[in-house]
Amino acid sequence: MKSAPLFLAGILLASPLCAAPKTVPQKQIGYRMIKVRHGRFEAPHLTRYRNPAVLKSVNQQIDAIFADLGCGPEMEGKDELNIESSVKLAAKDIFSVHISASYSCGAYPENDDDESATFDLKTGKPVSFEALFKDYQRDKRAILSTIYPAEIEAAAKHPAPEGPVDEASCDESPWLYALDDLADSHYSFNFSAEGLEIQPQWPHVIEACEKRVTVPYAKLRQFAAPGGLLERVQK
Repeated sequence: MKSAPLFLAGILLASPLCAAPKTVPQKQIGYRMIKVRHGRFEAPHLTRYRNPAVLKSVNQQIDAIFADLGCGPEMEGKDELNIESSVKLAAKDIFSVHISASYSCGAYPENDDDESATFDLKTGKPVSFEALFKDYQRDKRAILSTIYPAEIEAAAKHPAPEGPVDEASCDESPWLYALDDLADSHYSFNFSAEGLEIQPQWPHVIEACEKRVTVPYAKLRQFAAPGGLLERVQK
């Protein structure tokens, strides 16, 4: 018969309750929302990344975006400024945030100033929409046809009327998404868990018709820049 201490020790060693805890790897990217602009708004900030210099640089760049939104220091508090932001993806050395502001500086209020930003954390630099693709200028018509297929088809069936056009609803203006016009437009974007979120950047008079769409990454794979963020996010 085993002595009591040895017997109890055997039970404790065999018990799963006393097994050594598994080592959980620390997340590569950490972030939180912090108060900015005298506490009026919250901005995404990196709190953990393997390169402290990149962490600091990215946070400074995000702060600069927030500082520039609105009508300038002289209108601070009078421009009805509102800023909404969130982290949309923080993985695979990608930090992508959605930032949208509304404000009024005069006759034409800004209802959705999309200043979303995506950073390649390997360099600490923001990535442009065009840089996501291996050859945007060559492939942009095919890329945009992948992003807005139904809208482009509708625009081809209902071209813009000749002469001046009276104000109309977005549903009554399908020609805004004509492929030629989309090819001349600029785009804001951010990465997300579901895909690439994209929105055209249009003048005030038609900004209400900007459609924000989410395109699954797989649909854009053939256009992705080798080694770029679109390719990286799919590995």
